[in-house]
Amino acid sequence: MSNLEWRRTSRIPDGDRAVYEDEVICRALQFLATVDQVNLPNLVGAELLCRRHQLIREAYRLSPSAPDYSASDWFMGWGNRRSGQTV
Repeated sequence: MSNLEWRRTSRIPDGDRAVYEDEVICRALQFLATVDQVNLPNLVGAELLCRRHQLIREAYRLSPSAPDYSASDWFMGWGNRRSGQTV
C-alpha cells in the first residue's frame, strides 16, 4: 500500500509526524532500489528502514488517533540480546 493510500484509509490526523516519516522511509527505499540500484535485501540499513515502516503502520492500524508503539523493541529487533545485555 502506498503512503498516500495509507494516509487516506487509516484516518490519521492531519499534520501527524508519522505521515512524513513514513513517506521519507518509502521514498528512501524507492530511490535506493531504482536510482542507486542497490540490492536492498543485502543492506542492514534497508532492513531497519523496512522495520520502522512496518512499526509505524502497525502502531496506527488499530487506533489512528492514539498510536501504540509498545511493540517497537520487537519490531526493530532491539531489546534483550542472547547475553542478556541491552544495546
